[in-house]
Amino acid sequence: MIKSIKHKRLKKFAETGSMAGLPAQFESRLKMILTALHTATNLQDMMDIPALRCHPLKGDRTGEYAVEVNGNWRVTFKIDEPNTFDVDLEDYH
Repeated sequence: MIKSIKHKRLKKFAETGSMAGLPAQFESRLKMILTALHTATNLQDMMDIPALRCHPLKGDRTGEYAVEVNGNWRVTFKIDEPNTFDVDLEDYH
C-alpha cells in the first residue's frame, strides 16, 4: 500500500486521475505502476512483474527501488513491507 507520494503532480494523479502537469503519454504506464505499488504486499510482488523492470538503486540511493516509466523517467520508491513510501517520479539519469 502506498503511504506517501513525494511528487506533487503524481500525488494529484493518484488521488484524482488528473494528468495536469504530467506528460500524457505516461498515463497508462503510471496507472499500472501505481496500482502495482498499491496492491504489492512485499518487494517480490513488484519484482514478479517483468514489465515494470523493478530494480534496486545503488550508491547513496541504496534502499530505494525504481521502475521504468518512459525513456529516462522512473518511479522511485522505498518499501517497508507491506507499505511503500516516498514514491517519486524523476529523471535521475
